[in-house]
Amino acid sequence: MRQTATQTMHPGGLAGWLLSRFSTQKPTRHLQIIETLPLGGRRQLTLILCDGERFLVGGGTDGIETIVRVGPIPPAEPAC
Repeated sequence: MRQTATQTMHPGGLAGWLLSRFSTQKPTRHLQIIETLPLGGRRQLTLILCDGERFLVGGGTDGIETIVRVGPIPPAEPAC
């Protein structure tokens, strides 16, 4: 039986599952939780990074209450 290039590059079965499961390539993430601060009474502030912009999100038991754009990430300060 002759294999095509596609069959050779994308093995199926156990080998294909292992390759997809343990692949080093990770999906690109656009959201990141930088920090969460509990305020008590089941309320919290969360600093979120989204595509280089920072947002401060306030939430409680009723859901998200406040979203404020904080701004881009400041440039790193040079080491001394």
